[in-house]
Amino acid sequence: MVSATSFLSSFHSPVSVMSSFSSTSILAAVALFSLITVSLPDGTTAIKCYQCTSKADSVCGQDNLPKNPEPSHPASKFLIDCSTLDGSRDHRDSTVPSSEKYTFCRKQVQDVEGNINIVRGCGLVKGDKPCYSTANPPTKTEVCQCFEDGCNGATATMSSLVMTIISALVFFVAFNNNRGN
Repeated sequence: MVSATSFLSSFHSPVSVMSSFSSTSILAAVALFSLITVSLPDGTTAIKCYQCTSKADSVCGQDNLPKNPEPSHPASKFLIDCSTLDGSRDHRDSTVPSSEKYTFCRKQVQDVEGNINIVRGCGLVKGDKPCYSTANPPTKTEVCQCFEDGCNGATATMSSLVMTIISALVFFVAFNNNRGN
């Protein structure tokens, strides 16, 4: 029969377990966690997106609208809580069930025979890529989607992409340094 003392001594203390990891291993774990956290959009919380067209208001066509504008900023009236929209009512595709929720932001740049229109709004059906192009002559459209409040006010959806690349690089460097140990 195993005594309680010998049974408990078979476990390592948290301090001895942590000291067996190198700092590069811990750095790699943190980078991997950051990469996963940034790469997976959270569909459970409401997102705020700009909802406007440059055809209706020139402010919508400006580059780099602030993610969190002051109430006095002309663009603040376009930043809406997407959870207030009903997917079945507000989406042109009648096959979208009413239980669907807007979980991301979208910015479209439409070129119709040289006339540019920017459309910003809440997104319901995600594309396969962060940005993609469509062409249905005479209209060409560049569509980008992003997953942070106010992100569709930017020229491009770079913040998540940059964080993902930085996290991947840190993980790669830490992993390669650790292989030599």
